[in-house]
Amino acid sequence: MKRLFAAAVTIIVLLSSHGASLAQDLLAGQHAEIKNAAWAIYLEPATNLVATLRAAHVFSDFETRGFFRIGALPLIVLDGLTIEVHDGSRLHGALSRASEQFAAKSNTKNAVEGRDFSLSFTSDKSCRLRARTIRLENGHQWRLQGGSFQGPDGGAIAFRRATLTVVGSEAGDLVYETTSGVIHTNLLKLLPKQT
Repeated sequence: MKRLFAAAVTIIVLLSSHGASLAQDLLAGQHAEIKNAAWAIYLEPATNLVATLRAAHVFSDFETRGFFRIGALPLIVLDGLTIEVHDGSRLHGALSRASEQFAAKSNTKNAVEGRDFSLSFTSDKSCRLRARTIRLENGHQWRLQGGSFQGPDGGAIAFRRATLTVVGSEAGDLVYETTSGVIHTNLLKLLPKQT
């Protein structure tokens, strides 16, 4: 009966704007597991929700090289990771705050990997970034593998690798490698202006 109850319970994690290194703190080298986690991102001084992060399954694992799992390389996995930006005009702050949640601490070696990743905007449903995997532990840029970017014009462009800058004046810059070459896009410039 306890197992049935535990399987039915959904864990939701809501954080204020002051939460830092959530994924690292959450698992901190332990073999933990969380289902249906959610993080709310607020920016000072406004009290409006800027973005929501969700992960269907958060667990610890080890990095792989080919067919081998390397026990000396711990990995935090956020499976089914989605980031929904509610206020596109505050994309810089939303990405920066999200980066703080997943950035590697100096005292831990854990990498953070999102799987089945999606970044979308409530202000423009047609603009969406997807990736099979995304590495999140770098506090400046996230690396994406095997995905697509769909701009406001509706056309999706597939890429092998991409880099999304998440902090600083270049936050929102997306550089992705396609079969036709390298494309540079700024997500903020693609979004409609907030009124």
